[in-house]
Amino acid sequence: MAETAPKTTEKKSRWGRRIGLFLLALLLVIILIIVALRILITTDPGARFIEAQINSRSFGPIKSVELSGLSGDPLSNVSVVKLELKDKDGIWLSVYNLDMK
Repeated sequence: MAETAPKTTEKKSRWGRRIGLFLLALLLVIILIIVALRILITTDPGARFIEAQINSRSFGPIKSVELSGLSGDPLSNVSVVKLELKDKDGIWLSVYNLDMK
């Protein structure tokens, strides 16, 4: 009986280490994905992706949003060449050369 106790403890210890390493690896993967997405949105393909996502949506009474020329960092300093909001009657708002800081 005395010999089985250490083996059981070793097995539990190994499983604990495996679970700990798995959780650590999962956390690192999540952090890498977040950092990669943060970097991606500051690139031209990232800006085009954001434009496509915004342009394909409607927001309540605003039937469409047309956004073009997005550049910069969308989380701090962003520039937009053209922004148009359209409702059921047509263009409701047009903004050109918009800089948001």
